[in-house]
Amino acid sequence: MLFRRTGSGGPAHAAVDAQLAQYQQMQRERSYLAAVIEGSQDVAVVKDLDLRIVSANHSFLAMVGKASLGDVVGRTDADLFEPDVAERLMADERRAQALARGEALTSEQTLAFANGKTRTLFVRRFPVFDDRQNLIATAMIASDVTQRTRAEAALREAYDLLELRVRERTYDLSVANAQLQQEVAERKQMEEALRQYTLELEARNEELDAFAHTVAHDLQNPLGVVMGYAALLLDDLEDMPAEQVRFGLSAINQSAEKMKRIIEELLLLAGVRKADVQLEPLDMGSIVREAQQRLMTMIEQHEAQIIVPDEWPLAVGYGPWIEEVWANYINNAIKYGGEPPCVRLGATAQPDGTIRFWVSDNGAGLSEEEQARLFTPFTRLDQVRARGYGLGLSIVRRIMDRLGGEVGVESRDGEGSVFSFVLPAAGAWNGHAGDGPA
Repeated sequence: MLFRRTGSGGPAHAAVDAQLAQYQQMQRERSYLAAVIEGSQDVAVVKDLDLRIVSANHSFLAMVGKASLGDVVGRTDADLFEPDVAERLMADERRAQALARGEALTSEQTLAFANGKTRTLFVRRFPVFDDRQNLIATAMIASDVTQRTRAEAALREAYDLLELRVRERTYDLSVANAQLQQEVAERKQMEEALRQYTLELEARNEELDAFAHTVAHDLQNPLGVVMGYAALLLDDLEDMPAEQVRFGLSAINQSAEKMKRIIEELLLLAGVRKADVQLEPLDMGSIVREAQQRLMTMIEQHEAQIIVPDEWPLAVGYGPWIEEVWANYINNAIKYGGEPPCVRLGATAQPDGTIRFWVSDNGAGLSEEEQARLFTPFTRLDQVRARGYGLGLSIVRRIMDRLGGEVGVESRDGEGSVFSFVLPAAGAWNGHAGDGPA
């Protein structure tokens, strides 16, 4: 309707002028809004309650491939899109009709444009009401977010690839670190083995030096006796009385026997170092009797009293070596004991399941300094009555090292000495054998 004022005057004319101004303002606002929507790159379309298009901008026309608004007004999405796409779009429109004023239905949808390109749109649908709050239409505004979506997808793909590479790199580093740790551990083991081997070689060298000194010293005296009496017999045999000849030959024989024992001890020491033996339960009574039999001449010469228990506990070891230990301990007890020697043998159970075998004498005893030197390889003691603890106790120590046992000595000046060795018990035995120290 066009309003034209033909005259002037009165309130009626003023009201009409106001309505005319309001209508013209509304028309201007709508034209501004239409211009904004038309000029926007976003897709805009309005549909009535039957989902028919009543208005759309050029971006919507470009999406559906139409030239003018007349080509789409009155049509539905079913006329412009594939059936599955149209059904989804129209379902969203119906949900938008149920919304209240100010509410909107948002989603991201990927649609194929008429030019063949596929675009991703951020879609906002909302209901349109008149001044009386009556629902009259629905509107849709869609922004093209294809580039953003592609960038996000590329970013996610890059992130996933980066995460995969980080995991692969982390795994590679963990494997390399494990290998490095293993190599470091192996190197430390090798260094420790080399250090131990070096220490062992140094100890062996020191031992060999002491060994050579001890052997030379132990062989020097008997060899000197043999050479001295042999020379004397060679020079004066014809003029020498028979008794003196027999004395010289006896001295030579005794010295030869002494050298023979030293050589046997050296062979035993070498055998202990190299031999592999099978440990077994020991008949200790039989072993002790064999050791006494070997020393019978010495026992008789010194009128020594040897006291042994009636029963022995069952221990584990190697018989020939343990016999050597007993023979050495008993020999020393007689040599360094009282006059006459009183030698006691016995065994005592230990709390850890081992057995301590011991030999005690009634000799003068040993100082703490002398005790500390006893089982050091190839050291010697110069006592009043005899010489040469060193080589024999070195053999004892070597034997017990090989058998996994222990050696020990307890002594006080003037109170005699107790030499001992420890072996694993062969069974459950708890007691004490012998009348000596517990």
